[in-house]
Amino acid sequence: NAANSVTFSTSGSMVSHASAGADPLTLAAGADSLFVFQMRDSWNNDASYDPFEPATLRMSLRATPDADLPMAKRPNVANRDLDAGDVRSVDVTTRNLLDGTFRLAFAATVAGTYDLWLELDGVAVGPSADALGNAIDRTPMRLEVLPGPLSPAHFKVFGAGVESEAAVNEINVMRVQTRDAFKNDRVDDGALLTLERRMIRDEHSTINMRPTIAGYVFDVAVDVRVGEKWESTTRMYKAESVNVSFVPFGGVDAGVAYTDGTYAVSFLVAHAGTTVARLRLNQTYETREISTGNIVNTNVTHVVGSAGRLNADKSAFEQKTGRTAATRASFSGYGTEDGAAARVDLPVIVTPL
Repeated sequence: NAANSVTFSTSGSMVSHASAGADPLTLAAGADSLFVFQMRDSWNNDASYDPFEPATLRMSLRATPDADLPMAKRPNVANRDLDAGDVRSVDVTTRNLLDGTFRLAFAATVAGTYDLWLELDGVAVGPSADALGNAIDRTPMRLEVLPGPLSPAHFKVFGAGVESEAAVNEINVMRVQTRDAFKNDRVDDGALLTLERRMIRDEHSTINMRPTIAGYVFDVAVDVRVGEKWESTTRMYKAESVNVSFVPFGGVDAGVAYTDGTYAVSFLVAHAGTTVARLRLNQTYETREISTGNIVNTNVTHVVGSAGRLNADKSAFEQKTGRTAATRASFSGYGTEDGAAARVDLPVIVTPL
């Protein structure tokens, strides 16, 4: 009976259909997801395998259309980079375990909301009536694929000094959108600004806590190169100021949208030339010594936004500086001759070369 048949996740919990109104089951992007589909009869008994009349199970995993999502979830990011009206589909493999169950396996790499549809012998799987016995349309199982762990090499970096020119003697902003290895945008919490000592649960104990400083922290440098790389007279000048800040709310900068929880690199340069910005993310992670069980901290440096770029381990963002608005000033002079004195103020307009 397709209406009574159920699907379980590897944790043993039953996967709800959209008609139940429950929150979608969450999965991590890129992770191997396994489910078990249990056939049942009309009295909710687990059905057994019939070798003379084996059941057939068909399935599809597709991104949920915007029309089926609440307004807060639209547009469905799972359909990014697709033409309007198209939906993303994910390959699902199935295996009949010959005991009344099927094993389903897939790995969705694009974050967003998905519908898992199953058909048992040509009949859609899912409840056909609500708790009061009223007939309802059968609905898919709703899944939410969340971004995976952050991947500094895939961070998106844009703004002044990357896609647009940085102005001289003005505050410029370069933005960093954190992403996972599949280029899914992540919503960060500001933890990349500093490594702080904090308490976490000791994995070797059920009640004890222990300190840790494991995590990531930004390391940003901005310089201005005056002259070309091959010229002997080329000079490098450090930026007058560089500051990395957390941006809790999303927005649009120069036509590029960014999510909540991003970072802004504000910098000021005093020389015209080419800005050279190097973004690193220093990671501290923990390992345990096998012999003693002591925790050892190890440091690794990641190059931000290096995926797909040449010389990724040394990559820097380079961009010509632009002209700023004219600066008004004055030259003053004072002189005497034959007992007469005069002061002269000459207004001037200063513009960068």
